[in-house]
Amino acid sequence: MATLHKYRLTLRGPIGSLIRGPGLWGHLCWAIRESQGEEALSEFIERHDSEAPPVILGDALPPGCAPRPLLPSMADSDFRELNKHVNQFIEDEKRRRILDQNHPAKDKRHTGDLPSLKQILRRPHIPRALFDELARTGLSEKGLAHAFLNQKHSPTLQDAQPLVAQLMPHVSISRADNSALEGQLFGEDARFPKNQTDADSHTFDLYAVLHDFSPERLLGLLRLVGLTGY
Repeated sequence: MATLHKYRLTLRGPIGSLIRGPGLWGHLCWAIRESQGEEALSEFIERHDSEAPPVILGDALPPGCAPRPLLPSMADSDFRELNKHVNQFIEDEKRRRILDQNHPAKDKRHTGDLPSLKQILRRPHIPRALFDELARTGLSEKGLAHAFLNQKHSPTLQDAQPLVAQLMPHVSISRADNSALEGQLFGEDARFPKNQTDADSHTFDLYAVLHDFSPERLLGLLRLVGLTGY
């Protein structure tokens, strides 16, 4: 019997890549091998050839979010009408910011934080409450756009990407004597929370479908992955 479980992941430092289901599944395999041996790993992998794989992992999501569903494109006439509405919203916001003496922006005419209609529809995540609402009323691209544009689900409500990439310098190590090689610096991207003071930017929701696999066992493996590094 398949069961759905949600796990809360909390970053304690930077990570090298986004937390994707297939990559995290590979880390679980290493965790099983290191903690339980080759035989346990072989059994785990072989069970995934069946119709009921023991562990199916989604991508890690910002807290309170769901994946944006893949939906058929709306009619061109509907897109033009909504696009006009979005552009008018941006112009109104620009005028409001210019008149607002307390607005923190240095250039109050800059509205880069306000997404266009195409950017709204390309967002990888949507609020979970919005997903549940659309699931009840009917999923459509037009309905998704309308929901983002009303007061309940503002276009600026959810940040599409809570992590930012930053180049981290490293030094090459000599395999002969484990010393640093002079002049052999290189850089690798590391991803940090966009807002270091916002606790939500450090946490992610991970959904997993389990078939005859203990939720506690998966939790233990995820903790091991966290200790050894992702």
